[in-house]
Amino acid sequence: MMIGLLSFILGWQYLRFYVFKLLPVLIFWAMMIGLLSFILGRQYLGFGYSSGFGSGFLQPGWLDGSNP
Repeated sequence: MMIGLLSFILGWQYLRFYVFKLLPVLIFWAMMIGLLSFILGRQYLGFGYSSGFGSGFLQPGWLDGSNP
């Protein structure tokens, strides 16, 4: 019991050290991926709207399949 508690505390300190070291990197990469997907998604939506594919996208008929 004591050994498990000790290893848990040591592991938590180790994990906390790694989390605090890696958290800014993870946040940075998440922001970069989000920004990239946002830009690509906007370009894709813009292409759809300009080609007429997304012209009925926001109309209610699109939901029930009557307006493909």
